[in-house]
Amino acid sequence: MKINLYNFNINQIPQEEDDYHEFKSSLIEKELADKLCKAVSGFANAGGGLFIVGINDKTGNADGGILRSKGQKTQEGQPIKDWVDTVISKIEPIPKYEIILLDEVYDRGFLHDDRVVMVIAVEESFIGPHMFDYKYYIRAGRHTVPARHFIVEAIRAKRFLSKPSLSHIFRLKPKNDQILQLGLVAINDSPAIDIMLSLEPLPQHLKKYGSEFPIHIPIIDRNNPYYLDVALYNDCETSFGHNTILKLEYEDPFSNKYKIEKIVGVKSAPPVNIGSDEIKKALEEIVKAITQLKQ
Repeated sequence: MKINLYNFNINQIPQEEDDYHEFKSSLIEKELADKLCKAVSGFANAGGGLFIVGINDKTGNADGGILRSKGQKTQEGQPIKDWVDTVISKIEPIPKYEIILLDEVYDRGFLHDDRVVMVIAVEESFIGPHMFDYKYYIRAGRHTVPARHFIVEAIRAKRFLSKPSLSHIFRLKPKNDQILQLGLVAINDSPAIDIMLSLEPLPQHLKKYGSEFPIHIPIIDRNNPYYLDVALYNDCETSFGHNTILKLEYEDPFSNKYKIEKIVGVKSAPPVNIGSDEIKKALEEIVKAITQLKQ
């Protein structure tokens, strides 16, 4: 399930619970931590979903909301988002999630002063199964229930279907488009860990740094690509060439090991960018040359 929280509002929440939406009333504060962990682990194990606090599960409308601060009925309590982070940290491994607080419910019920509807959006996980209190949970319709053994094994197997996948690209270095960079980017959501990068033969630009190879990169994922200066753009075909071998060794979060060897060449390098100042200067030179010819 792909959850988009941009401009999210209560009218995007259905009136009834389903596989992807679980409601909890504003009145269950004493049991909230336990129910939160079970639901979040269940959603992570079963494709993602929304755990929504402050919605009555019978009416589908806001029923007063919860305090922005947890612990005391004043603003001196722990901020609710910090409290959620602390509670969810009891899940192993911790899944990805986001928190949004809704302070407007339109015609969907009511909120007391300084109270909100809290939405916890849990992403589908590929590093499961996720466990809370030594048990695994999964969504079954509109309920979160303990997962049977064969379900747990199926979830565990799923993580191997999404092994880290890295690809290389060439780009011109931002703020210095005379330098060509070789980049490594993740093309799925599974991170690569402890990457060792080698190039054979080393490009001319990098030979003086030969003792630094293989380069160790702690992690590459969608949010953390890696870029290496490999050549000057104007002589990249000579200094980098078309038959350099890129060697990668890395692991996934479960210590499974991977090796890649591939030939990379600069044929896919981008064209040099010419900024407005360079264009202006070039045009001035052309005008100057034409003027001299006319004299």
